[in-house]
Amino acid sequence: MKRLIEYSAANYIAVLIFIVLLTAVTGWFMPQLQIDVSSEGLMIADTPERAYYESILREYGSDNIMVVVIKDDDIQSVNSLARVKRIVDRISALEFVRRTDSLFSVKNIRVENDNIISTPYLNPLPASDEKSSEIFARAKTNPFVSRNLLSDDGKTMAINIHLDDINLGDQQDAYITRSIENILQYYEADFEEIYQFGLPYVRSVVEKQIVDEQVVLVPQSFLVLIIVLLFVLRNLNAGLLPLATSLTSIVWLLGLMAMIDIPLTLVTAIIPILMIIIGSTEDVHLISEYLLAKKAGKSRNEAVKIMARRKGFASLMTFLTSWFGFASVAINPLEVLREFSIVATSGLLFNYLVTMMLVPAWLCVFGSKKSRSLETGKALRLLNPLLNSICFIVHERKGKTLAVIGIITVVFLYGAFQIKLNNNIMGYFEESSPIKIRAHDVAHKLAGVESFMIVLDAGIEDTYLHSRYLQQMHDLARYIESQEYIEKALSFADYLTVMNSAVNETGKIRLPRDDYVVQELSLFIDHDDVKQYIDPDYSKAIIHVRHHIDSSHVFKRTMNNINEFINENIDKSIDVTVTGESVLINDAADSLAFAQAVSLLLILFIIFVVVSLIFVNIHAGLLSILPNIFPVIIMFGIMGWFDIPLDTGTAMIAVIAIGVIIDNTMHFMVRYNQELNDIYDEESAIVRTIRAEALPIISASVALALGFIVMTQSGFMPIVYFGALSAVVIMVALVAEFTLTPILLSSVRLVTLWDMLSLHLKDQLLKNCRLFDGMRPWQVRKLILLSRLQHYKKGDHIMQEGEPASEMYILLDGAADITIAEQGGVRVIKESPEHGRLFGMMRVSDEGFRGTSAIATKDSDVLVISWQSIERVARFYPRISSLFFQNLSKILGNRLLEEFQTAKVEPDKA
Repeated sequence: MKRLIEYSAANYIAVLIFIVLLTAVTGWFMPQLQIDVSSEGLMIADTPERAYYESILREYGSDNIMVVVIKDDDIQSVNSLARVKRIVDRISALEFVRRTDSLFSVKNIRVENDNIISTPYLNPLPASDEKSSEIFARAKTNPFVSRNLLSDDGKTMAINIHLDDINLGDQQDAYITRSIENILQYYEADFEEIYQFGLPYVRSVVEKQIVDEQVVLVPQSFLVLIIVLLFVLRNLNAGLLPLATSLTSIVWLLGLMAMIDIPLTLVTAIIPILMIIIGSTEDVHLISEYLLAKKAGKSRNEAVKIMARRKGFASLMTFLTSWFGFASVAINPLEVLREFSIVATSGLLFNYLVTMMLVPAWLCVFGSKKSRSLETGKALRLLNPLLNSICFIVHERKGKTLAVIGIITVVFLYGAFQIKLNNNIMGYFEESSPIKIRAHDVAHKLAGVESFMIVLDAGIEDTYLHSRYLQQMHDLARYIESQEYIEKALSFADYLTVMNSAVNETGKIRLPRDDYVVQELSLFIDHDDVKQYIDPDYSKAIIHVRHHIDSSHVFKRTMNNINEFINENIDKSIDVTVTGESVLINDAADSLAFAQAVSLLLILFIIFVVVSLIFVNIHAGLLSILPNIFPVIIMFGIMGWFDIPLDTGTAMIAVIAIGVIIDNTMHFMVRYNQELNDIYDEESAIVRTIRAEALPIISASVALALGFIVMTQSGFMPIVYFGALSAVVIMVALVAEFTLTPILLSSVRLVTLWDMLSLHLKDQLLKNCRLFDGMRPWQVRKLILLSRLQHYKKGDHIMQEGEPASEMYILLDGAADITIAEQGGVRVIKESPEHGRLFGMMRVSDEGFRGTSAIATKDSDVLVISWQSIERVARFYPRISSLFFQNLSKILGNRLLEEFQTAKVEPDKA
């Protein structure tokens, strides 16, 4: 990426024109972007359970209903009923309505003159209010009316609207809701309260709220970001550049989504805000490096080049780790989360490319020409006491700090095991929201609008014309109604109880006890009246259940109770299947948890592999994981302790958070490697890294956290939790970054793969240098990079006679003479070492004084190996150090032998 930054800086006019043109093209398509909040994405596609549910819908019709609730103390009067009848007629005429259930359609079964009469309760309308009261009294004994179409107090009526499964276009829910609302608004003055409710209504409200929140939250995120960065970095570009890069990449993403017909969903709606928050981190690091260069007195172009050199590699690594974090969400079986992964990774790529092109081009045009020594100085001075404390903790309190972190981890890890699951759209709303209030009102007065079905398939004709099986069906329905949050369970057995009561004229609602009575009653059944409960040959029956459960945890507990009852009370020959949209959505919650765990392990593994490869060290991979998994454990612990559910919003936090906070770890590790290459002292390198990275990491983290806090203003609880928990994770990660990361780094020597690949080793060097005998090329590279590469100009002293001998040297390139001073100050060339020749090792072991000098006769590159370097090799790479000491011993032994032989021969010559 260094080259891309440098290219953008060199061709800034062309780059700016390209960005403007592409932004204009994608922005042209943005108004065509659609919104889709259907429940399809909350279910797992292509499963046998999903296929079975769809087959039931084709056979028995959709279970998708809307409810119109009408409340009035005078609802039973003839005048009020006449108005309700007009509402029913107008709604029934709508193109998307398959049928309506109300007191104007549900049959009043009775015997008149020895004939069974079946006509709707209120069709025709009663002639008087007294007659109406009698009809209502009879209707309340009918299970299909009581707490379904009429409240217990008789003051609330319902019109259940069964919707046809037809395609009304992208705005289907809004169209359905608007069409019904256009009818109801004419009658608002006639009743105490009249409103509609149902999943299409909920989804239409969500669609509108998504748009409204984008208009409010996105500008607020921008404002928070700009204020924080301007306050911390004291530079106008620090506020404008993140705004420009975020806005540009958002336009690219949303325009592309509109072009290829990818709608915005409840989950993907948070991506624009995420791009503002997350996308700003790289801008902050780049601008901070630019400002540091300007503070050092560099020109605009020089500062951009330094920025490219210092941050190009780190930026690429942080992008890759963040990208993999978002990509790992794609393994989730929920379609809505897979779509989120695709859209988010695309947005992250756009933001990264825009940043790498726009930032250098922008700075080349609008960057300050003068040195700004005071821009960051004040902020750094304010941070000095904090940084001094951090350095003290890292160097002097390692053990205690790790112990405290360990205790905290155990406490929050326990809380993580208390997390509950939720994948219900009604769980998205807080209790005080209008939607939740309506939902509770419908459930309290009537029946909930959510539903599921229990299919009892005997596979034998006329099974459900036998009282034994009807009784089992009836008992199951009554048990279901006894469960908390379930209001109604209706079946074919309930219809027969109504018929039996009418025929026997007892007024008691109960099943016939004899098979022959059931068969006689069946002769009077119009199958159109019961087709949603029983098939024509009476071999398969369905119990329709209405509920208002808005928690997957509660739903699962309820399903367990029902399945246990089924196993104990329903004949084993009957195949019982619980299905429905509620069932499929809540069943997906288990998959949500599993996918969360897999995604988390996958991103950790990917980060481990990537970092291990980058730094050519498995320990570095482990180091990168530990400081980033700690904040996630804290997050899960908070969710468990404070009863925050794992849902479609919170399920993404862990992997996304790791993908985000690994950015700071990567910048920290890369900076540490660079500092260590300069000073070759771990403790000093740690201190310099902390001070160099403090301002960009702290400012980026604060901006991120405050940006996420903006999300807590959302009306959707998953987004509220997402914002609050993400802010907590970011701040915990900030603490871990300046405590846990430096403590762990002090035990690892980092060498990047880029350093190793960029180090050109001549074959002659590998062949001639006996110090490298038995070592593989990558081991040689590590050894070289763990030492110090020094460049000497022609005439420079590499070592001097009489100085303490603490280092040895290997000539990598150039030429040098080793000399010794004779009497009279005349220097005699003792030898001219070849490339790869080790020299200056004598007296190093006891740190005595040198007896020779070495002078570069050409510009030369020399590998300087100190005892500190040797100790570093021994500590971090035992295998390499073993070979090193073995070879060094051989070299020293040979040199001593040579010296001894020379000393022995010279007296003879004399």
